Amino acid sequence: MDLQKIRSLIKEADFSGEAKEKMVEILDKAIEKGGLGPEEKQRLLGIIDLEIERENLEADALEEIALALKGFTVDVEGATEIAAEEIEKTEEDFKENLETLKREVR
Repeated sequence: MDLQKIRSLIKEADFSGEAKEKMVEILDKAIEKGGLGPEEKQRLLGIIDLEIERENLEADALEEIALALKGFTVDVEGATEIAAEEIEKTEEDFKENLETLKREVR
């Protein structure tokens, strides 16, 4: 694969802006001089490794957020059930007290 094709693929890839810019810069210099040396290859591979690590960290963070939101949902559902039970008990108590008052008034 020629350097121009690699450059095009990198520009289309989902790398961060900074990484993409640096890789394109490295490839532009390599295209100008007619080849990619071992140092440039190492730099490109290092940038790609960092981007992979960044993506993995982002995926881990999103997974933790999803788990936290699920836990929050469970907590809210539990609180909602407790609140519903409390409302039902309050309504029952109110009805009982109302009946007691009605009997006392008669």
